[in-house]
Amino acid sequence: MVDGNAVYISFNKCEDTIRHSFLSHISAGFHRIGISCEYPVSDHDRVPEDLVAAIAKSKVALVILSEEYAFSKRCLDELLNVSECRDSNNNLVVVPVFYGLTKSALRKQCLKLKKKYPDDRVAAWRRALLVISDLHGHASSLERSESELVEEIVADVRQKLDHTGKIGIYPRLMKIENLLCKQPWGIRSLGIWGMGGIGKSTLAEAAFEQLSGLDEHEASPLFSRHVTYQNLVELVDYANGNPLALSIFGRELEGIKPPAMESAVGKLKRHLSIEIFDTFKKSYDALSDSEKEIFLVIVCFLRGDNVEYVIQLLAGCGFFPHVGIDVLVDKSLVFISDKRVKMHDLICNVGLKIIRDQIEETEMGYRFLDASNIQSLQDENEEPKAAPKQGNEDIKAITLDASNLAFTGHVAFKHMYNLRLQSFPDMGQSQHLRVVNLSACIEIKSFPKVPPSIRKLHLKGTNIRELPFTNHSSASEGFSELVKLDMEACKRLQELPMGMSDMKSLTTLKLSGCLVLEKIHDLPKSLKELDLSNTAVREFPSSLLDNNVSELVILSLENCKGLQQLPRKMSNLKSLVTLKLSGCSKLDGVYDFPQNLKEIYLAGTAIRELPSSIVHLAELAILDLNNCKRLQDLPEGMENLNPLDFLNLSDCSELKVRDSSLPQAKKISQERIGNEAEQTCNQRREAEQQTCNQRREITHRVLTSRRLTFIVKYIKRLF
Repeated sequence: MVDGNAVYISFNKCEDTIRHSFLSHISAGFHRIGISCEYPVSDHDRVPEDLVAAIAKSKVALVILSEEYAFSKRCLDELLNVSECRDSNNNLVVVPVFYGLTKSALRKQCLKLKKKYPDDRVAAWRRALLVISDLHGHASSLERSESELVEEIVADVRQKLDHTGKIGIYPRLMKIENLLCKQPWGIRSLGIWGMGGIGKSTLAEAAFEQLSGLDEHEASPLFSRHVTYQNLVELVDYANGNPLALSIFGRELEGIKPPAMESAVGKLKRHLSIEIFDTFKKSYDALSDSEKEIFLVIVCFLRGDNVEYVIQLLAGCGFFPHVGIDVLVDKSLVFISDKRVKMHDLICNVGLKIIRDQIEETEMGYRFLDASNIQSLQDENEEPKAAPKQGNEDIKAITLDASNLAFTGHVAFKHMYNLRLQSFPDMGQSQHLRVVNLSACIEIKSFPKVPPSIRKLHLKGTNIRELPFTNHSSASEGFSELVKLDMEACKRLQELPMGMSDMKSLTTLKLSGCLVLEKIHDLPKSLKELDLSNTAVREFPSSLLDNNVSELVILSLENCKGLQQLPRKMSNLKSLVTLKLSGCSKLDGVYDFPQNLKEIYLAGTAIRELPSSIVHLAELAILDLNNCKRLQDLPEGMENLNPLDFLNLSDCSELKVRDSSLPQAKKISQERIGNEAEQTCNQRREAEQQTCNQRREITHRVLTSRRLTFIVKYIKRLF
């Protein structure tokens, strides 16, 4: 760590996007490479004396120039202090960051200062702003991600603080990191080539920051002769070859006799030594608060899960998972293998100890559990003198794999108020809760009580019978922030009641496999994806068809055996891109199509004709009419459609159409369609007739031959 405050960061603390997002990533980036930083956190209008001193002691001043920076008196005074220190101290380097603001926009803001602050030090502020706008710095852009901007800034500041003479090394390291990040998860490789003296070896040495671990042969000198090869392999694997951990294990096992060696090795793995814990915890302490929480969440219930699932879950909780997981990988706290987020056992045990110590150390009261802990915690909480109960206001994500857990209803989770990971007690007061995942919890029969802040609710495969609101009740209005509701395979759900339209933020509703779901009274206009496949619905909910305001993009009604017709206002679904109706065996009427459709799936339906509006679908790419046995003709003008990606007319046995009237397509399947079927039938009749004629000829010849034989025998008798 650099002595003193290496970097002072000046920003407008009233802008939440900077304060809670961009600044935290910048700070974390500096901490990861051992650079300390300081920035204002108080609400005073004037710059406190301690911060003035901090600016003077800093080696680099990073000024984040945002849209509101020049209109904050506090920021302008702070910038004056930075400018004065720069003028009086040539060692202070000022690095401007134009965040959502261009240099020209900043200069225009300078002209408005006099109007906003007529009696203040406008001239000095304006001069400071104009000077900093001419300095070399960094700028945000829509062309790249925020994480790339952070990496660029950190590399630049690191270069400016470097006194080793390695000129230009850190920007090039950043380019190497970006190239490696573009490669797939797993083992990554990169070649460095160039003319002699260009700095290849220096760059490679700087890039090789992560040392390889020891194998069992390299680690063997650290252990006594009483440690068996099997024990050695076990410890090397457990520590991932970490030299420090293995040397400590070697000291701990010194003097242990062979009969006790097995239990001693097991004890080492169960109980972390203070030296190992303190060493590994330094990597944890260097993380930002959000990165620490991501690490602990992975330790507890995401270890070994698919990386895309982990990212989706963490993003739903308000984290920045791409940045956070990359940081954990860089710190060797996790690694990605086979597209899964993995963690070595020793690191996991360090994380578990951090969690166990959290209540005493941070008083945050978090508790992470897996299914095996639930009964013991219930017993613990039933004790009247147990630790003071705390609320669950800080819960942010919730998931439960109940495949190996036997419980009924609420019983196993009663009175578990201290849980961080739980099933579903009354969570209505958990105001920070964003994601609940109770998929495959088959004993859950009632809708969980969740707070208004919930955004994603996964109830797939549960036995919920009904939703907890009817007739526009306040309960439905309490889901105003819900974005995704997944109730696939809820086989006892019979209807969606009135009030669904109050879910103003709902964009994804998945009800596939709700086999007895028949009635849907209303739906919100905000829906973009609606999956009703394999349900018992008989008609499409008309509430989505009114006033041309529907945002629906994907609609699936596949295998809805009771669906007979679509309403005449389907063209009102202006945003619809994909329409799936395959397997609706009773569907015989489709009156019109929305104009922006790209994919239409009608395989196995009972339609006799297509609406003429199909010829106006300029974006149509896929048309699947496979096994439409009653389809007799295609509308005139189909040949004028733009070329399709795929057209499927196979097994349309009644369809009679000329090839010239078909639309062009990159791939066409038209086996056993009407023309071919009729031709095949005629060929079959001709073949049968020919066979019949041949049989008659053979019979005639046989009979003729027998008659001749009889006549010859008769003549012989006469003579």
